[in-house]
Amino acid sequence: MRPDLNKDTQAHRSTLELSSTHGIDIDIRKASEEKGLGVFATTKIPLGTFLGKYDGEILEYPQVQRRYWNTGDKNEEDLLWEDSRTRRGQGVTGHYLFGMPNGSYVDAEDADVSSWPRFLNHADEGSEGCNVKYFHKAEIRDEIDDYPLMFTIEDIDVGEELCFDYGKYFFD
Repeated sequence: MRPDLNKDTQAHRSTLELSSTHGIDIDIRKASEEKGLGVFATTKIPLGTFLGKYDGEILEYPQVQRRYWNTGDKNEEDLLWEDSRTRRGQGVTGHYLFGMPNGSYVDAEDADVSSWPRFLNHADEGSEGCNVKYFHKAEIRDEIDDYPLMFTIEDIDVGEELCFDYGKYFFD
């Protein structure tokens, strides 16, 4: 079960940066009972627009195994991490893990340290609902960034939900 999130979290506040830097306005609201929260365009967003970075805590594979997949004994650091999340009303489901090519993971479940793309829902690539795609490495304004970076892959109309393909392993 995903906890309700306070609108004062970093994940919610990061939408303001999108608006002020790129002139793009989005609304985070309930998409459906099944999906929970989602991201909806409140301005038209053109094809090829950089939307933002899928940001969060960086975890190494052994940490993910212990904290989320319950393989191995949790150490003191893991227990403190879990206690902190629980006390602050943050989840520990593992639903917001994003595997990186180097074997580490971006964990965007803690809304106090993540960015708004954590609210993007899934749509199969090539389907009508898939209008965002991530790139692991991209050059933006002469800087190379190695986080998952979100770009629109088609024009997005006002009121349309922004979705990307979570990949073949997410639902396993």
